[in-house]
Amino acid sequence: MDTKNDRSLPTSTQMGEAIRMACDRRLGVLDSHFMCRSVGTLPCKPAISAAPTDSVEKVLALLRENKTGCVVIVDGAGVLQGIFSERDFILKISGDFQNRISAPISEYMTRDPMVVTSDCTLAYALNLMSQGGFRHLPLVNEAGHSNGVLSVKDVVDVIVGQFIDDVMALDTVMALDSE
Repeated sequence: MDTKNDRSLPTSTQMGEAIRMACDRRLGVLDSHFMCRSVGTLPCKPAISAAPTDSVEKVLALLRENKTGCVVIVDGAGVLQGIFSERDFILKISGDFQNRISAPISEYMTRDPMVVTSDCTLAYALNLMSQGGFRHLPLVNEAGHSNGVLSVKDVVDVIVGQFIDDVMALDTVMALDSE
């Protein structure tokens, strides 16, 4: 029995409140100090952007050239309109690629994606990704302008880097203890 699907999901307000309360406690493998960091402290990639009128072909070239998993779609003022990811390509375009290559990306992008601001906690951002089933989360400012993209890989890289730093520090302490 899959209990994950049997329980009701918390609202954004409930999740935000629970995260605030947990920030003073240890949360298992990743302590609260890590999970309560703002996403603005992570080394997120700058957003690769395109216009809604850009062709599918142009956006695919941006994905390829920048070796990235998504492109944010912004209007002329730089305000986020949508996001286009590898998954969008697979699900919406690949089956009829030749007939869709010249179409505007606005026909296939994910409109009004979930976003976070740089002061959002990492725990909240990861919860959005997990519940929404996506790997990329646009970072925006208060005016809706794209500042970057947080990816699951960015988070994993920080976790692994911190783990390695901690292990190396432990190795140093143990070496000093044995002297």
